[in-house]
Amino acid sequence: MVLWLTQSRLGRMKALFTDRVDSRGRVQSEVSELDFGNDALGKLFKELKLTTERIGQHNDYLERMASRLNHELRTPLNSVIGNAQLLSRADLPNKYRVQASDIATAGNLLLVLINDILDFNV
Repeated sequence: MVLWLTQSRLGRMKALFTDRVDSRGRVQSEVSELDFGNDALGKLFKELKLTTERIGQHNDYLERMASRLNHELRTPLNSVIGNAQLLSRADLPNKYRVQASDIATAGNLLLVLINDILDFNV
């Protein structure tokens, strides 16, 4: 009987946490308060709940950081690319137009890399 009750409690704990963590391991919502008692299993549940909440806070921090990096990296790079494209179309000697075009091409390649990194983390 005791083993069955313990398995039942473990099953409820598993269901609570499985429903709240997505396929990428991100916590989607807080785990509800359930009374699992003050025995070892209840204490384990409380520790797991606190850890899950901390993971959720960490995920929120990482998402805010990725959003900030998104702006801090893409904005100046887009400015460099745009100005290099304008220079490559300006009435300049061919040598300088080619160099400006090379800057724009390298900037675009770097932007693709940054986009891939930031989009992967978001």
